[in-house]
Amino acid sequence: MTKRTASDPCEQPLAVSQTGAARLLGVGIGTVRALVAGGRLPIVRVGRRVLIPVAGLTALLDERQTISPSATDSRPELGDASDAAPPSSPIPTAPERELERDGSA
Repeated sequence: MTKRTASDPCEQPLAVSQTGAARLLGVGIGTVRALVAGGRLPIVRVGRRVLIPVAGLTALLDERQTISPSATDSRPELGDASDAAPPSSPIPTAPERELERDGSA
């Protein structure tokens, strides 16, 4: 009898459940369900079971790895407020309301 090793292809599952996919990705089941619903993760139905091919998980990770975080991050740098415009509010502040009532404005 031959002993199987962890690198043996027969030991690696071809597909996992949604819970298994969440565990492998390190995310919650809700995230996996959202990825499936959004078409980002493929599914295979076997009877009543919904399975996710491991190749689909790998493809998702490869896709995410090729995107540079700086290319997708549209937020301004924190701590550099020198060129930021002051917030404008359509609601007058308390001193502005006092001036409006007095007619001084």
